[in-house]
Amino acid sequence: DMRVLVVGPTENPWCVGYGGMERIAGLVVRGLLDRGVEVTAIAPEGSALDSRASVIECTRLENIQGEMLAYLRGKGLLRAKRFDALLDFSHTHLFRRHGLTDGWVKRSWSWMFHDPYGRPKATHSQYGGIMAISEWQRERLERYQGIESTLLDIICVDETAYAYAETPNCGRWVCLGVVCPEKGALETAQMFKAIGIGLDVVGPTPIEHQNIADSVVSIQAETKGLILFHGEVSEAEKLRIMRASAGLIYLPQWPEPAGEPHNMKVAEALCLGLPVVMLDRGSLSEVFGLMVGAHLAVDAEEAEDMITTASHLPLEGESRAEISSAAFKAWGLRAVMDRLMGVLEGP
Repeated sequence: DMRVLVVGPTENPWCVGYGGMERIAGLVVRGLLDRGVEVTAIAPEGSALDSRASVIECTRLENIQGEMLAYLRGKGLLRAKRFDALLDFSHTHLFRRHGLTDGWVKRSWSWMFHDPYGRPKATHSQYGGIMAISEWQRERLERYQGIESTLLDIICVDETAYAYAETPNCGRWVCLGVVCPEKGALETAQMFKAIGIGLDVVGPTPIEHQNIADSVVSIQAETKGLILFHGEVSEAEKLRIMRASAGLIYLPQWPEPAGEPHNMKVAEALCLGLPVVMLDRGSLSEVFGLMVGAHLAVDAEEAEDMITTASHLPLEGESRAEISSAAFKAWGLRAVMDRLMGVLEGP
């Protein structure tokens, strides 16, 4: 039987609350188990992982400190067990960067979840197995860091939790994501205040960006709840808000030439059958441009026009059921695992 080790971020528990990278790692664990793979995961305490997996719990700490402690905690067991493959979804890729897997893992791959522009070079690239989640990201890894990578879109969505269901549309839109300058929560709240359409803003606020959350709360007071700031909510509450919404709005504010290499919340919204209006930044036109239900705007003015004339969303021929069906073919967990197993079982 194939044995696979999965490592990932250590700051937040996997599959609990906010965290796209954490959710992907947890879903991949389940997907591998469903394919008969023996899986060991090194995950932060409090993670909600499939009970069939062997889990080495680690202390919840940021990036390199947390990942080093995770390695120290598990290295004895790991070296005794040996693995056919390591899948690394972490921030620092520490396991691979210093050759810590040499001798007890046959092959390893790591995924980048950020724009390579302006970031330190991925020094573990000397070991190969660098995976990109979009062609845009793959090209930028080569241009800005001189790294060759392979495109394998690992963004995946739970077919059960995000299964399409007919739900009354409350007429309000939803804005999801970390409250920070790059994600555009404040700009979105200001737009919806100006056009008088309801908006739910959902996502955690890092302490250094509390001023942005405070500004959104001020808009909530000014609009008497037309704009609502929920902060971080449970996965069940997030799904409730999304299912009842008119659609997802995403206005990324990355300063040029930075951009989005992919976006998990857009994939999740489309899988639910929601229309999505978003600014075209980074890879978004490449990844979502031809997807049913995805509407890309060149600037905020065009996005506003799409929202204010949203009676045409979904477009004719774009029922919510059809949006969901098309999205799951791209990002449903089973479809993504087909792609991943092709790599694991390949030469």
